Amino acid sequence: MRIEPKLSLAALLLLSLLAAASAQPPGTSFETALQVDLIPGKLTLPEEGYYQLNETRSEAYFELRGLEGGMKLTMELEALGAEQGRSIITLYSGEGALIRREKVVYGEGTKSTIELAYQPSMESAEPGARQYLVLKRYSGAMRYRITFTVDLVEDYAPGEGDAGADPETAISLPPIAGNSSISFTGHLASRDEGDDFADYYKLRVSFGASGESLKIRVKPSGGLQVAASLYKEAYMLKHNASKGHGEPIELTLTGEWESGKEYGFLLRID
Repeated sequence: MRIEPKLSLAALLLLSLLAAASAQPPGTSFETALQVDLIPGKLTLPEEGYYQLNETRSEAYFELRGLEGGMKLTMELEALGAEQGRSIITLYSGEGALIRREKVVYGEGTKSTIELAYQPSMESAEPGARQYLVLKRYSGAMRYRITFTVDLVEDYAPGEGDAGADPETAISLPPIAGNSSISFTGHLASRDEGDDFADYYKLRVSFGASGESLKIRVKPSGGLQVAASLYKEAYMLKHNASKGHGEPIELTLTGEWESGKEYGFLLRID
């Protein structure tokens, strides 16, 4: 057994709302932040032209809503320098905690792109959660626009969202019987791109005979090192970790099984 890991009226209304947001300037505080409703796809603000960051308008606030577990947000800032100086672009949680921060340095006539990415977990993107994107000028002046891109990075299958970081919010996988296998894709965030660092899955396994083995193979993408742990209730049965970036890992569990009986396990990937 192997586990590897005609536009409708609604659409027209949504487009109208997005266009309205695009026409508004960003807020000047958390309380007056411009609300941005995030959905899968791409949105550029302003829709035409650029916002200004200068001595007259030195801060810009955007309130981001709609980001959920199983989504990844990428924010691309295009900065056109008007006067030499620097600014800071920062992503905060709804409670004001720092998530990401990058410097923006520019000169007269320069053009640069700064990218921030954020992949929340199920726990940090609970219903109603929001984030704030803030630009703060320290010197000089620039024109800018921001492209928000939301990609679906759901675990196991479309519609499942994010596998939780504890057993109670694990995703249940289809049952596995003797001489069968399932294969699926899961998603974790890298350390500087979010807080989705652990996924739990529930396994239901029926062995054909005593002495059969359950084999689990996890292959991370090139930039990640991961660990896998297999549990029976609260007891860890097997654990393994990548020896290098992108290195696959395997867990093999062999036991004295009762033929045809279904056994439950928990798989943690982190």
